[in-house]
Amino acid sequence: MTTESESKSVETSFKLWIAGIVVGLIGALVSLMFMDTLVDNALREDGLTAEDRDLVQGALIGGLFLGSMLLALWFWFVSKMRKGKNWARITLAVLAVLGLVIRLGDLGTYFSGGDFGIMMGLLQLISWCLTIPAVVFMFLPDANEFFARQK
Repeated sequence: MTTESESKSVETSFKLWIAGIVVGLIGALVSLMFMDTLVDNALREDGLTAEDRDLVQGALIGGLFLGSMLLALWFWFVSKMRKGKNWARITLAVLAVLGLVIRLGDLGTYFSGGDFGIMMGLLQLISWCLTIPAVVFMFLPDANEFFARQK
């Protein structure tokens, strides 16, 4: 099978998913740039002391590492979807809907968090603007025909 899908809708969905993964990587880089601010905020909000700084920073770095691994897993699902694996298409759709619902409540907190919050809020909005059409394109008629032919 070629690297491009036989379906324009599947190929468009693939490109939107890849753009979303790139936005996720940008979010990780922004988090690294604001690491000191994130640590200070966590210490202040959770009532922790300066002695806990290394622990908080380690937890944040661990979260960034886990997030990066999840982006790699997401890429794997997207690649399988592009090759016509219907289970990958369904998995992406379910995870996208769950992610959108869960993150909907976070949007207000992003924009109230200073420069970092504004940047992360904007990245979140961009991510939604990529995710929603990516899911829709996976289920357009030519995409459905493509996945049906792969059985």
